[in-house]
Amino acid sequence: MAGLQPRLPLGYTPISDLDDHVNQIVNVIGNVVDVKPVRSTMTGNFYIGFRITDLINPSGHDLNIKSFKRTPDQLPQSICVGDVVLIRQIQITTFNDKPDCVSKANQFHHQIVVFPAQGIPIPDLADPVLGGGQIPHNRYPDRSQTPTREEQLYAIHLRHSPAGADLVASRPADPPKQPDFSTNIHPRSRQRFRLIEKLKENEFCEVAGEVVKVFATRDGPVELYITDYTEHPFLFDHSPPGDDSHRAAQFDQNADRFGLLSKTDHESKQWRGPVGKLTLQVTLKSPHADYAVHVKIREGDFVYISNLRPKLSPYNYLEGTVWRDMKLPEKLDIRRMHPSQGEDAQLIRNIKTRKKAYRTKMGLDNIFERDANDTKRKAAMPLKKETKREKKAKHKKEAKEAAKAKEAISLAKTSEVSVTDSKESNKKSKMDMTFFI
Repeated sequence: MAGLQPRLPLGYTPISDLDDHVNQIVNVIGNVVDVKPVRSTMTGNFYIGFRITDLINPSGHDLNIKSFKRTPDQLPQSICVGDVVLIRQIQITTFNDKPDCVSKANQFHHQIVVFPAQGIPIPDLADPVLGGGQIPHNRYPDRSQTPTREEQLYAIHLRHSPAGADLVASRPADPPKQPDFSTNIHPRSRQRFRLIEKLKENEFCEVAGEVVKVFATRDGPVELYITDYTEHPFLFDHSPPGDDSHRAAQFDQNADRFGLLSKTDHESKQWRGPVGKLTLQVTLKSPHADYAVHVKIREGDFVYISNLRPKLSPYNYLEGTVWRDMKLPEKLDIRRMHPSQGEDAQLIRNIKTRKKAYRTKMGLDNIFERDANDTKRKAAMPLKKETKREKKAKHKKEAKEAAKAKEAISLAKTSEVSVTDSKESNKKSKMDMTFFI
């Protein structure tokens, strides 16, 4: 094995030659020199970013790869600098005049095979591979083809090339941790909990409320509009249905680029939440925005938000922002509440009680909800089949109305003729009088 010369597997393209394969589907293999952990996108997909190069034939060329999948389990969860990665069926594009690769979740069923550096044997101990054995590896997705003998042998030489060995020796002891949305939730602090009516500018606090609107901005953050049905004098004053005098530009759904708004929201730009100063706009930054997308927080959900900073907007409206914690960057300060869990259940009951009082005070549930329910109820009503008698009566009525319309038109024309004849008669009389004089 030691005397064998490393050869690029059949069907693979050298990273140094990718300039000649733009917009083509290729297979590539190389050493990982940089990696960014799996993240969620605003559309609910997931991606990982990493950069590879060929350290057997160093040429100064490398390839940036962003792989998108619909679920995180289809992406490498523990890829590290120094590992060897092969990617099959990936499309080469360009960015800043350099080869680049962005594989979308709905395009090309590409496969990723990761050979962890610590599991790759030295070339002198690779004889089992020649006999059909497999060195440790992870395939994404799981159904991907197992690596061939040629792919494994090249991976061994990449890992144990002089530059590859130096790369592994220089990497951090602990690989980067992947975000865990199930365990990073920040614990509740009762002392900091506030009703919306009690919020003070720049006083960090925790709030609970019902989501009445979800809005995705272009630059990444997610905006939630929440209410606990208490009123604050500095909140935006949402107008009643049909009154556009206070409609705000920030509720323009044309900017919903990421599909977070429900179909009902797209049908109308009118405010669908409680009227008055009862709703707080909360801007979530990453990773809190990632969580909101990952668990698909929707209108009607109840959420608990920690580490909220109330502040005044440029228009002097009170808003809230939740930033990343610099000391604990993966800590999450938002979660969906569950009506069957202890304190959550009590908080949700309190919100629903205030909501009922609000609706009673307004004299209706919600004009938009009532209209929507009426529409749904009418749509759900079965169509009544007309009987022969009803059809006959209907046709008779239509014929009678048509006859009346025809008669009206005839009378109108007769009236026009009479008026014209009268005008001609008057004109002739005047001419006769002139002649007589």
